[in-house]
Amino acid sequence: MPLSEVRPGMMATVHTVFEGSAVEEFPAEIVAVMENFLGPRQDLILARLKGPKAEFTGVVAGMSGSPVYVDGRLVGALSYRLGQFTKEPIAGVTPIEYMLALPRPVAAQSAAAPGASPAALTPIEVPLVVAGVPAAVLRLYADELSRLGLHGMSAGGGRSGAAPQAGPPSSLKGGDPIAATLVTGDIMVAATGTVTLVDGDRVMAFGHPSFLRGAAQMPMARAEVYLTLASLANSVKLSHVLETIGTFNESRLPGIAGELGRSPEMLPVTVNVAHSGGPPMPYHYELARHRDLSPVLLGIVTAATLFNVPTFAAEMSYALDGVIDIDGHDDVVLRDLYAGFTEQDSGAAALAGDVQAFFSAVWQNRFAEAPVRSVNLTISTVEKGRLSLVEGVYPSRRQVRPGETAEFRVLMRSYRGEPMTRTFTWRIPDGEPAGTLTVHVGGSNVLGAAERAVLSRQAAQVDNIDQLIALLNGLRGSDQLYFKVTRRAAGAVVHSEIMPSLPPSVAATLSTGRGTGEVTPLADTTIHEESLGMDVIVVGGTTLQLNVVR
Repeated sequence: MPLSEVRPGMMATVHTVFEGSAVEEFPAEIVAVMENFLGPRQDLILARLKGPKAEFTGVVAGMSGSPVYVDGRLVGALSYRLGQFTKEPIAGVTPIEYMLALPRPVAAQSAAAPGASPAALTPIEVPLVVAGVPAAVLRLYADELSRLGLHGMSAGGGRSGAAPQAGPPSSLKGGDPIAATLVTGDIMVAATGTVTLVDGDRVMAFGHPSFLRGAAQMPMARAEVYLTLASLANSVKLSHVLETIGTFNESRLPGIAGELGRSPEMLPVTVNVAHSGGPPMPYHYELARHRDLSPVLLGIVTAATLFNVPTFAAEMSYALDGVIDIDGHDDVVLRDLYAGFTEQDSGAAALAGDVQAFFSAVWQNRFAEAPVRSVNLTISTVEKGRLSLVEGVYPSRRQVRPGETAEFRVLMRSYRGEPMTRTFTWRIPDGEPAGTLTVHVGGSNVLGAAERAVLSRQAAQVDNIDQLIALLNGLRGSDQLYFKVTRRAAGAVVHSEIMPSLPPSVAATLSTGRGTGEVTPLADTTIHEESLGMDVIVVGGTTLQLNVVR
């Protein structure tokens, strides 16, 4: 039924599943057609749900996409809810003609996020079917998932393992539960909603932009509803995922759409965890490939793997050794140590955050699509927190001449342990001019913070993905004690490369390129740097001055 024929007072019928797999019908009354409510020429139909079940549960998370019929003609998809704690269930219906205009799939991915809905009408929440992800991990990622439009984070359960393939499911129809699978393998994560229309091999569902917008490649799977849980705040369908039946390839304002048949290529992730001195235990996952979703999903599966280790404890330390395998480019190397002391500040959370950040930097780079083939992580766990604090640095002298040698004794104290010392010995270069040198000694958290501005300039000036990978692979590690000497001297970042100690004439010439984004002047230059490998995480540090005289 075209929108032009919809009138207030029309009686409609909504098809959805409240429990099991049987589609049920309940009545609804068309209240109004709200012109331009979602945007220019984007109207929304307002409906009042009726019948004992709908009046008891209200608008339910998971009803997104439920088809609405008037006199047997499809009007649209149940897609929005009006407020919470309302005394009667009022819903928004996306007109079916908008959904029929959804484009066929295109190759490019879109980074657009779901937009906010006007006034009190909000998209019906998309429940997540989750198996194998601890509640603590879902709490850690609640804000990121909410930003992507995934709100119902513990609704339902699912089985892990790769979903079996099925032939063309001719029985799929409007009102059936449907899932967009985000993670398969030893963890299952899927977003669930309702089918609006099956047109040949084309499937339309959800009725709103759901958890992303633009082109996508996510497995489409059947789902089954355990039951519908009524709540004054937010009723929700508890579901689980069945076999894969196709691919969702588009998500736009009117809903999501896909094709029955083939399943899309996924991103393979392997996390090997060695704990209590035993051999590594492999965990295997496949993630949906999407610009916005994939980094978050990688963070979730990494954290969930570590939180699920039987010997997990907040004070546990982790050694990470992994690679992001990119076709045609160098690997991104992931190698570091992590420790923490609370659930929110655990080593597991920090490690997962770094894996997500490194992957995101490459996956969402501004140059070209990164052909990531796989992510492989090996993580070793240690029961006792391996953390050592730099308590002080004691130089053998504060005033030196060129050619002389100075020693720097570093006092460190391990977490709940005994103090220890390390010593750096440095010979001042023969030609070093008189003046003040700055000596930085400490862990990556101190030197990294001091270098953050320069690093951001380098990142802004990289010209291609290979330069970006080289920059990532050159970042400091937390298991190193660093010694770095700088002095005031004109330098510059040129095309992401640091050029120290430039002659005044060259520095002046390069400074004319400030506005191009290819040249950034620097006031300090590094004249010496070295590090000591440690078997602990080094935290803290200090800065001191050294005077060079002639």
